[in-house]
Amino acid sequence: MPRPSLCVSLCAFIGLAGLAQAVTQPQDPKPAEIKQPDPKPDAKVAPVIKRAESGKSLVVPDDQSKLGTPYHTLSTGAKQITFVSAAHNAKSEGHSAGVIGYAVAGPTDTPAALKAGAWLMPVKSLETGNKTKDKNLTKAEWLDATRFPDLSFVLKEVKDSKIHKETPEGKSFACTLVGTMTMHGVSREITIPDTIIAFLTASTKTAAVAKGDLMSIRCKYIVKLTDYGITNEYVTTSLSVADEIQIDQSLTLSTVPPEKQDPRPEAKSDAKPEAKPEAK
Repeated sequence: MPRPSLCVSLCAFIGLAGLAQAVTQPQDPKPAEIKQPDPKPDAKVAPVIKRAESGKSLVVPDDQSKLGTPYHTLSTGAKQITFVSAAHNAKSEGHSAGVIGYAVAGPTDTPAALKAGAWLMPVKSLETGNKTKDKNLTKAEWLDATRFPDLSFVLKEVKDSKIHKETPEGKSFACTLVGTMTMHGVSREITIPDTIIAFLTASTKTAAVAKGDLMSIRCKYIVKLTDYGITNEYVTTSLSVADEIQIDQSLTLSTVPPEKQDPRPEAKSDAKPEAKPEAK
């Protein structure tokens, strides 16, 4: 039978509705440095991010891995990022299941005070349920996947971390994330309040789901397309796409990277239902 999702297990253990889920999709099999072209003068410079050779994770720099315990985004087959455009005369939404990344936990007593973190989301991983819209998102007037194949977020600091909920199985913290968001070749610092970061220690229960200690990160925030140089007529004139895009993000990570996790069992399409016992 297929393995239960990480989100379900985290919610059961920590008791938080809608805890983080994460999905990884294979990327370029060769390690590569991702550098965005020169952004606008008033924008931040995009940090350099490296993919691991497997394409399933990001490389944690040595200087960051020494600051605390690294956690890596895992593949669960679930949505990681959901976006909604609520324009005046139209509403559209979609999701991505292609995020890869890592976070370095803080001290034992305040692990949510993350010391470092970085994530990538390939533009082509975005899905709206409409193949034409999916293709349009990759075009030059939108996210321009040819020139800027990935969106990224690099953590700068975690502020105001405090206990949110505590159970015998783990703890969750409420905090504010500050980092650099890079989209469409433009990098800007953003602040994300009301973020929930939860931790679950490895046990016989979690071993059935994934190896290692688990972390989940759940947050909601808004990005303005025009802040990132996306100023086509649909956003600025016809207003059929909202400038402010609502993001709901859920990530699940483990101290054991995806390359060292057990393969997830696949459901067999030709599996026969279990026979019911005959009535006596």
